[in-house]
Amino acid sequence: MRSDVSVWRRSLLVATVSLIALTALTACHASVTVGTSNPTTKTFTGHNVSFQYPGSWNPVQLGTKSASQGTPIWTEAFGVNTASFATVAQYPENIAITPSNIDQHTSELTTQMQNLFAQAGGSMQSGPTKMTLGGFPALGYSGTAVNPDAVSVKNRIVLAFNGKTEYLVNCQSTGQSSGAIDAGCDQIIRTFTVG
Repeated sequence: MRSDVSVWRRSLLVATVSLIALTALTACHASVTVGTSNPTTKTFTGHNVSFQYPGSWNPVQLGTKSASQGTPIWTEAFGVNTASFATVAQYPENIAITPSNIDQHTSELTTQMQNLFAQAGGSMQSGPTKMTLGGFPALGYSGTAVNPDAVSVKNRIVLAFNGKTEYLVNCQSTGQSSGAIDAGCDQIIRTFTVG
């Protein structure tokens, strides 16, 4: 296992990671707009990315409990409450991950994801699933964790790589909100763009 690859050191499980949401929102001139043709959808634009999410969701302030390493460049969180939400974040990488070399890193990343889910009191349920996010090569994982309030949560995580940049989408949900979070997560993944 290569120890110089920072891609494996991530604050992925929001149930137990150190995140300070929305701190860069005004500094980077990010905005959220409600579409006039479809008021049930909001569009986030900032940090050189954009994506859509359900109009009923609001910004979520996340806690600061940590179980892993890695410092995001920025993090945004939206959802129905502090237990059921989606985060989108960007991380710097030490090496470039591209379509041509992602396969050689998948095994290490999957092992790290298994360890992170276990650290969070849960387990990885599926993954890796090869996919794309914003046109970039991505890997999807799902699993369970225990949040800081000792509530079991479901997590769906997508890691996308644009050279030395990683984009993370983490959708966390509990009980009855799972369907709404899953649908919103699909919407974020489907509409995510860079530039």
